Amino acid sequence: LWSSGERGIVQCVVLSGIGLAGIGVFTSIFNGRGALFSAVRQVAIGLAAAGCTFGLGRVLGVSLS
Repeated sequence: LWSSGERGIVQCVVLSGIGLAGIGVFTSIFNGRGALFSAVRQVAIGLAAAGCTFGLGRVLGVSLS
């Protein structure tokens, strides 16, 4: 909302990582694992999902354009 271009992408990735880490720490209360493990796991899963979505969008965007 307040930035664009490469700087906006970096801000989005950082803020998303912080949010995902927070969710991971919160879920550690329920799954009995350490907070750090849960935070890192959640960030890794989120980044993998974002990467897959970006890659699929690039492939479909090229083939549909």
